[in-house]
Amino acid sequence: MIGALARKFFGSANDRRVKGYQSRVDAINGLEPEIAALSDEALKARTAEFRKQLAEGTTLDDILVPPSPPCARPPSARSASAISTCS
Repeated sequence: MIGALARKFFGSANDRRVKGYQSRVDAINGLEPEIAALSDEALKARTAEFRKQLAEGTTLDDILVPPSPPCARPPSARSASAISTCS
């Protein structure tokens, strides 16, 4: 009973974890239009830039915050649309 009451006020452990990620998700989604406008070559250049940063000692955690996730989304969307147009 106490556990159910606590979940009602504070949410489940999963709810709290998802809420903690929400600010990062919002930041990534905010960058998507800018990244989607890049050409394929510009996206490849961004990948090379990320690799260079890693080689210089930047941690993966620093790179996994924006802008790298939205850089991965447009190529996958482009591939998906290319696949659907080929069918």
